[in-house]
Parts: sequence; C-alpha cells; structure tokens
Amino acid sequence: MRLRLSAFVVVTVLATACDSSSPGDAACEPRAVVEALTDYRQYDVFLVDREGGLAALTDDRLSFSPDVAPDGSWLALVKAAPGSWSESFGYDDTSVQTMAFDGTDAVTVPRRDGWNDTAPVIRPDGHELAFIRRPADASEGVRLMISDREGEQITVLAHLETEHAVSAPAWSPDGSQVAVAVRDDDYSGTVLALDAETGDRRGEWALTHWQDSIAWSADGDQLVISSSNYETPYDVSIIDVERGGVSEVAQPDGGSWTNAQFDEGSADRLNVLWYEASIEPKSQHVVKVTFDGAVVS
Repeated sequence: MRLRLSAFVVVTVLATACDSSSPGDAACEPRAVVEALTDYRQYDVFLVDREGGLAALTDDRLSFSPDVAPDGSWLALVKAAPGSWSESFGYDDTSVQTMAFDGTDAVTVPRRDGWNDTAPVIRPDGHELAFIRRPADASEGVRLMISDREGEQITVLAHLETEHAVSAPAWSPDGSQVAVAVRDDDYSGTVLALDAETGDRRGEWALTHWQDSIAWSADGDQLVISSSNYETPYDVSIIDVERGGVSEVAQPDGGSWTNAQFDEGSADRLNVLWYEASIEPKSQHVVKVTFDGAVVS
C-alpha cells in the first residue's frame, strides 16, 4: 500500500528495553510512533524505524493521539467513529484503544453511552492509563479517568467540573500524581495536580491563559506549561510544584514556543516546538532553550 502523507506529528520516541547480551536485536533499536495526517482530518498511526522506514499500525484514517508504554510493549490511542467529524466540534464519537506495539491484541476501553474518551496517557509503570471522558452533548462536566490496559478496571479519578476544553493528562515521573489543565469561560486556565490514587488536589495554579500542554521535570519538582488564549502567541511558564511559584520563560520576537518539555540532559533547559509566525510558509522546528529564553540549539 502506498500512502500520501500530508504531515507528520512526532508523538513519542523511545528506546525499548532489551537484554545487554543481545544489543543488536531489532527489538532494541530506537523507534518512534507518529500520528500522520493522510488526508484532511484523517489520521493514522505509524511506526518509524531508525532508518526512517514506515510501518502502519492502523489503516482506518481514524486513529490519533498515540502514547507508548515505557518498556515499548504496548500503546494507547484514540479511535474516531466513521463520519463523526464536524467543523464545529471535531470528532464527536471517540474511544480509547490499546494494542501491542506491533498492532496486534487491540482492545477498546469500554465507553459510557453518549460520552467520548480522548487523550490517553500511560502511567510510568506501564500498568494503567489516564484519559479524558466528556459527554457528547456537554450536559455534564468532564471526567478524568483511570483504566488498566485491558479496560476491565475503570474508575473516575476526578470530576473536573467544566464543560470546556481540558488538556491531555500528564503523569508525574513516579506515577503518584496526574496533572491536567482546565479551561475556564474567559479562556483563562487552571492547572491541577491530583493524587493518582484518591484524586485529591495536591496543587492548584491559576494562569492567565488556558494550557495547551503540560510536562513534568524528571525529578517531579516542576511543571512546564504552554498556554494561549487562541488570539496571542503561546506563553511558556514553569511551576514550582512544592513552593507554588509560577515564572514565565521569555521568547524572542516573531516566534511562538509550544509543546514545551524539560530537557532530559539538563535541569535548566527546555525543548520547545518553535512556530515562526513571521516566516512564509510557516515553519516549525524543535529548539533547546534556557529558562531565560536563550536559544541553545
């Protein structure tokens, strides 16, 4: 099968676990999972090997938002129902599915009638996932859910008390907390850090704009937030989880940084996706930056 791929969005890169006695094993090679736009609003999920070769994990043009277990053995993604796209609301009939890394053993997490499941993120220990559940008719508030891989044990971790947009959840490195951002009526936002077992609030921070993405530092002491009100460039802010302070990261003129994550090799640097608004055609690339806004690479 030959595909015309309009765009790629790299979602996850991982080095799979392997035995030191077999370093040449293909299963040990670094691989990436990508969400690809194959046509207008039509997505599939692909495996990319080290040489850039593609292998389709889905072939329905209705699969997106993949997340991979830390050991590389399975992944979770969102499935949309055929014909459920609308320009006003996006996909309004979605469910969460898990599968082995080779695309086999697919399981759909049971869904509540009239509700949509989105944004699955796998716990660092690889045993559970968090995801967002919202009513299709916006008649009730959004829920933050926890499920095992098989979809046999599903619980409501928190009622998020909003009918508006909610970010994808973000697990703390030790799996003890889940952070999520909730949009308010005026497009401001609130970031919540919730106990992963009880749903109790361990932290709450109000920010000027709603948060598009959230990521934890490797030590679990900080959160980095990319936020916008849809009419202004993105802000990047860092939250001190223990002290509660919020500081902004400066950005150069003509650019907009989003999808910020802490750099694994340095505690005082971020990796951000830089959208250069002043360049035609629009350009996006990943850069490494310091907390005071200096571009390192």
